[in-house]
Amino acid sequence: MKTYIKEIVALTIGLICSIVVYNTQDPITTPIVISMDYQTQRQTDGVQIFYTEDSTQTYSFERYAVSEPVCGIQKVEFKLYIKELQHLRIDFGKNPGNTFIRNLKISGDREVVVNYDDITTNELSAYGYNDGIMGISSDGDDPFIAFNKPFNIKSKESVINRLIYANICLQLGACFVYLIILALGRIKGNENNKSLKFVFLCLSCALACYLASKVEIGEPIEKPIELSIDVQAETKAEIRAYYTSADGEPFNDEKSVATIVNPGSNKIKFELPIHNLYLLRLDFGSIPKTLKLDNIKIHGNSDFLINDFSFATKNDINKFETRETEITINSEGLDPWIAFLKPFNVKAATLIIPDSVIFFSLFLTLFALLFFISTLFCDKISGKRTEDIALTTIFLGTCIIPSFYLSDKTFSEKEKRNLEPFPTLIDSTSFNNNYTNQFDKWYSDHFPYRDELVTISNSILQSKDDAQNDDVMEGRDGFFFLKNDHVIENFANIPVMSDEDLIKAKDYLCLIDKWCKAKGKKFLLVICPNKATIYPEKVKHIKKINNDANSDAMRFLQIMNGTEVNTHFMKDEFLKHKNEKYLLYRKQDTHYTDIAAYYTYETIMNTMGKDLELECIPKEKILSFEFRDNGGGDLKGLMPGGMPQDTTTYIAYNTDGPNITFSNNDNHSILTNSNGSKRLYILGDSFTHRLEVFLALNFQFIETNRKDQYFLSDETLANIENNADALLFVIVERHLSLLSHQALYSKLQAFALQQGIK
Repeated sequence: MKTYIKEIVALTIGLICSIVVYNTQDPITTPIVISMDYQTQRQTDGVQIFYTEDSTQTYSFERYAVSEPVCGIQKVEFKLYIKELQHLRIDFGKNPGNTFIRNLKISGDREVVVNYDDITTNELSAYGYNDGIMGISSDGDDPFIAFNKPFNIKSKESVINRLIYANICLQLGACFVYLIILALGRIKGNENNKSLKFVFLCLSCALACYLASKVEIGEPIEKPIELSIDVQAETKAEIRAYYTSADGEPFNDEKSVATIVNPGSNKIKFELPIHNLYLLRLDFGSIPKTLKLDNIKIHGNSDFLINDFSFATKNDINKFETRETEITINSEGLDPWIAFLKPFNVKAATLIIPDSVIFFSLFLTLFALLFFISTLFCDKISGKRTEDIALTTIFLGTCIIPSFYLSDKTFSEKEKRNLEPFPTLIDSTSFNNNYTNQFDKWYSDHFPYRDELVTISNSILQSKDDAQNDDVMEGRDGFFFLKNDHVIENFANIPVMSDEDLIKAKDYLCLIDKWCKAKGKKFLLVICPNKATIYPEKVKHIKKINNDANSDAMRFLQIMNGTEVNTHFMKDEFLKHKNEKYLLYRKQDTHYTDIAAYYTYETIMNTMGKDLELECIPKEKILSFEFRDNGGGDLKGLMPGGMPQDTTTYIAYNTDGPNITFSNNDNHSILTNSNGSKRLYILGDSFTHRLEVFLALNFQFIETNRKDQYFLSDETLANIENNADALLFVIVERHLSLLSHQALYSKLQAFALQQGIK
């Protein structure tokens, strides 16, 4: 006992400090979050909200928040670091025109889906609320809506951070006191450094606990995702839930669960044995008559209440009505169902992480070994100065402490990319040989305050003559260009594709063209030029090695001209419109603007469209509005802080209409137009995003696949054969080489053999 008196005193004082910190610190609360899907036709300075925290307050600029400027459709979110939200007012800015709000939610100690039953309005020429959507129209200077009924939503309390702070205080307080005791002991000449072993062991165990709690490896043991529904049935019926766990996965009986509901009230629950719920479809058996579904909830790592039915599609249903969280259907059909085509991406809740136990044991073993080694060399340690030990401890602590605050984000909003996932130690049935490299990339992506550090770095670069990093380079007149993905080689006309690659790409496209003709489908290949191809005068420091006739794109066109494949390179068309009022590419983005997307649409309609008896809609007949690119594009995300504000005025087109529905995620989208005709399947990259909304003006059904990028699986071919009149390939110039690396699956292989195609 006397041997460790210093350690006991130090730990006791540290424990007292931690208790004081825990008891005196205010509870850590999460912010109250107000979120909405906001759509406006005109550029505005941003959505403004005023709020009050209690009944004695009035709306003022002391309690006020504003979003970034808004134009088109945008997700808007406010985080209010307040204890309670009572009243709320939403201001639409000056002269907003027609504006729509969907999915207005307030999240705190509870989540509220806001309705508009009791509101006060100002300077609105028209407004209405239907099916979860609030629409207003105003040309006034101060239009707003204020909710009269108080929300009384409190911020959510959490003691986790208090515990963390208290634990850190325990360790730091104990270490600090212990160093003081050692220093006093050294002054008196009776210091015994062997006692460092005890503190070293205690701190090692604490560190192991921290690291084991922060790091997850391997497959966790999860609680199944659950789906619960309140059902009011007129007759006995079977309800079957079909589910998918990933993009592109079809609904099938293997991934479905069913239950029987009786006449009257039923509360049903399904267990979905998957890690992630992507899409959902509910089937209602045969002739279910009237069913009322309410409180459709998905329970996973968080609870999700389905209250937006604008993305739902239905089959064999006579009556379909929605109100807040409730659906009423009536069907005398044999196959009635509704499908929610907007991805949920709800993940299963983690119960136990088995490998964390192994990880924890490894750390304990490591520290025990270090402790054992320290006992062997304690004589050498005792000869060291206390100051050296203190400095070493501080240095190691400085290196280790950031590991406690690693980010758990999976996507970088600033860089517009997925972050590196944590690697698994065991890959399939063997050890992962790339674990250390993958761990290094993961740590680099999740280092604390990484976004802020990258922003500072890029701001320093921006202060120099030319701003650039590994991904982006600055051009002239505010233009920025991508540095990787073969853009530099394409600009300098350095071949990326060999002659053999060109032949492979040609053969692949010719085979698809012949397959389409055999199935009665139209096929068109559209190549979108790189930004540097259209604006070469804005590129600095890169010289052309060969002339433009030797570029990959021109060599590819030359070999395709000898085939029957309908191929269009948009370079000449874009150059024809290059000097008009609006830019064809955004200065801080790799993608073309709406006006360039329209010219691409016009080309498609003047070729494939004529064969399908579809007419191009003149751009003058499409609603348009001007805007400024205040948020910046994907290049600004790759170099946050390194680009100035883009003050260029661009034009955008709004093709929305009551007859057009749109379901979209990054890799897959479906558009329908009840006034259109013909069906189109698009295979391409991100250049399809704005193009497809123009094509939706003509086509009855469009399915766009951005995930597979020019790869035709048997499933995709079957889909095209059954559900499309035409196939469109859209590829950006820098991706042409991908066409030479596509595999032929059984359907295309069989077709090639039947046709004698080599």
